[in-house]
Parts: sequence; C-alpha cells; structure tokens
Amino acid sequence: MEIAALGCYRGHGSARLLEADMDACVFLLERLRPGDTLANLKSDEQATDIGGETIKRLWRPAPNRHEFPSLERWTQALRKNPPLGESALVEKAVRICDELLRSAGEPVLLHGDLHHFNILSSERGWLAIDPKGVVGDPAYDAAPFMFNPCAQPREVYERRATALARILDVPRERILRWSFVHRVLSASWDIEDNAAIPGAAESIATAKVFDDLV
Repeated sequence: MEIAALGCYRGHGSARLLEADMDACVFLLERLRPGDTLANLKSDEQATDIGGETIKRLWRPAPNRHEFPSLERWTQALRKNPPLGESALVEKAVRICDELLRSAGEPVLLHGDLHHFNILSSERGWLAIDPKGVVGDPAYDAAPFMFNPCAQPREVYERRATALARILDVPRERILRWSFVHRVLSASWDIEDNAAIPGAAESIATAKVFDDLV
C-alpha cells in the first residue's frame, strides 16, 4: 500500500515517488536532504506542531476505487490477538474502537504510522515517508504520533493531544481515545508478529496511562 499512498500524495507533504514497479514492489523516492528525523528536535512543542501540520497536509479523500484497508480492518488484531492477562483493558479498547468507528465522519486516506521517525527534514520542508495507507477516521492519524519517542510522562501526552487537536481541528477527546486504542492494538500486533514480549509490555504500560484519561 505504500506505493499507492505515495502516488496519491504526489509529493504534497511526503517524499515524491519517482519511479515504481508494482509487480516487483520496488520503488524510487526523492532523496530528502538533510534527512534528519523529527525526533532530533529538542523542542517537543515545536516537533508536535510540525507533526500536526504534516498530518494535516497528508489528509485527502480516499480515491473512488482503491485497495487500501479500512480502519475497521486495520484494527482487527484487537479481537484476533488480544494481549493475555489484560482482558479488561482489551474489552475497553474494543468498545471504544467500535464507538469511534461508528461515530467517524467522512473517511480520508491516512498515513497510518506517522510518527517522529517517519517525518524527515528536506529542502522542501518536513516531509513524511513510509505511509501504510489506511482509509478511515482522520483523528486516528494523531495516535501513532503521540507515542514517539516512547515512554513520555503523562503531561507530555496530554500537551501533545491538546496541540494536535488545535492544529487538526478534531476533538481532543477523540485523539486521546484513539491513542488508548492504538497502544492496545500495538501490543496485539507484537503478539501477531511474534515480536519480542517486552514491546507488547511497553505498549500495555502506556495504554494503562491513557486508561485514566478516557
């Protein structure tokens, strides 16, 4: 889906797709210089503002005909591979996810994994790379950004949510709720991919921070 998403962006908010072979899944991207990641900025407030503006630039209506997964499909791991020993947390995440999906407005093409390490500096400004390509609720795209770099104090998450809500013009509560769902979902993905258990544990620990906020 990365090639298709980059093709939709046409370099607006993202690195330009120069050439692509869909059958071989090989593509050539514009080189971004100097290519520093947003994580290198010392000011979290400035990084959050840049992240929010980048998210906003990438949003666009989904093509009439496409193969991008829906956000509903994207979140299925919550049910298929729930973290063991966290039944109450998973049940809450599933319930909130269902509520968010039902109450979502017009779907847009989402990056799906836009965080500090997927936003690079360039001669054209800060640009996104590595889109997953998902169609759904715009507020979801704020969630991956909330957690990178990981293991932040609660007040950092709350400040980021406030700033992103202002920039993206979406309810702050919606960002917090998707953030909670995303952390439980991340743990489910780790289990699904047979990833290291510490990764899932870290996601669950952060989800518990947001449990009190939603």
